[in-house]
This record gives sequence, C-alpha cells and structure tokens, in this order.
Amino acid sequence: LAQALVKKLCERCKVPDEQTSEAYGKVVYKGVGCPDCFNKGTRGRTAMAEILYFNDDVKQWIQNRKMSARDIVRKAIDSGFLIPMRTVAHQKVVSGITSEMEVAGVLGLVESERQFANRRFERDSGMNSGIDDIRDEEASAKTV
Repeated sequence: LAQALVKKLCERCKVPDEQTSEAYGKVVYKGVGCPDCFNKGTRGRTAMAEILYFNDDVKQWIQNRKMSARDIVRKAIDSGFLIPMRTVAHQKVVSGITSEMEVAGVLGLVESERQFANRRFERDSGMNSGIDDIRDEEASAKTV
C-alpha cells in the first residue's frame, strides 16, 4: 500500500481548466478561489492509494525468485492486481475531485509551491551556503 493526500477542489469555485483539458480528452477543473475556501481554490483533502491485491498468483511470483521486483510490479499491473498511483491520480483529475497541478506536485512530477518557496528562501538567506562550500571542497578533492 502506498498513499498520498491531495487537496480537493472547492465545489463552489472550480472552473474548467482549458489548458489541461486537451491532454485528458475531457473537461478537467481548477480552483479559482472564493470566500468558502478562503480564496485558495481547494477545500479539504482526499486520499490516493496504490494497492497491491495479494493473492496466490502474486505469492507465487514472489516465491519463485526468478523475477525481479520490477517484473513482479509490471506483471501485477498487467494482471490487474496493482493499480498504480498515477492511474488513481488520473481518475481523481478526470472526475473533478482535484487538479492536474495538485497531483503532479504530490507525485513529484513538478516542484510544488512549497518546495519552490523553501528553495528560494534557502538561496536568498544563505542557509545552505556552508553545505555548498563543503560539497565544492569534496568535489575538488575527488578531482585532484
């Protein structure tokens, strides 16, 4: 079981997202903000879960030890015993529960706003300058 929480779109202010609808082949939504969601466009969270249905077939694949973990995962997906997180995320987007940008940020496909803000803060405040100096010294020592 793998799981992640994603922000749900606010039901009162979600609007069709013209930019991403083409990629999905149907209307998908984004939040624009309203008083109900404190102008964030989201309200509440929902879970996305990747679940491996463990049965005799999967047990046999694991016990066989001739297959790599990657091959077992591929076979489980092909057999319908594993629903990947990306598939669950896609379903949440096309059903209007969350936005494409939200699932992309949670799945690590794009840098989230928080990650971007933290990185900018560290850069601007010089918080990681000591770490960068150490890394530079280590890199120089390895090349000598």
